[in-house]
Amino acid sequence: MSDGETQVGEVGMWRRQDVAAGLFFLALAAAAFVLALDLPAGRAARMGPGFYPRLVALALGGVALALLVRGIWFRRHEAVEGFTFRPVASVTVAILIFAGGTPVLGLFLSALAATLATGCLSREFTLREGALIGAGLGAFVSLVFVVALGLPLPVFPKI
Repeated sequence: MSDGETQVGEVGMWRRQDVAAGLFFLALAAAAFVLALDLPAGRAARMGPGFYPRLVALALGGVALALLVRGIWFRRHEAVEGFTFRPVASVTVAILIFAGGTPVLGLFLSALAATLATGCLSREFTLREGALIGAGLGAFVSLVFVVALGLPLPVFPKI
């Protein structure tokens, strides 16, 4: 089997992708719901700070149950393959660069830096594409957070 192929066919229940994803999302939904219990929920007409997190946790739990049922019910499945570090590292690096860089670099440059840094972890990365996507993402993030939401965040570094 080559790198790009996934094993499909009769797979043990605990190695099925849908079952594994369903269990992961169910655990995540349960944790989110339990953490939101400390917040007052309010009512639908007058929502409290815990209303939406509980609603999202319940929706995620529903998706998790649907995945579990699908994974258990149907016979042909894709097997869970080995863990790859590159995607996890890419997301972690992007979060750290954006969160740590925003106060110093501003929204635009931190989004650009996060995009370029994570792009370097891809095998198909080109500097031109990364710069264009990063600049577009930086402009979009700046417009959403500063213009649309009115948050007092720096767009560019103060010199």
